[in-house]
Amino acid sequence: MKRHHLVRLGAVIVAGLALPATAQIGG
Repeated sequence: MKRHHLVRLGAVIVAGLALPATAQIGG
């Protein structure tokens, strides 16, 4: 169960890092 939470947390972090990068590339 902890692993699922960890994966979800990792996904949120990756999304948080990828979103600004994508916006910067697009902009």
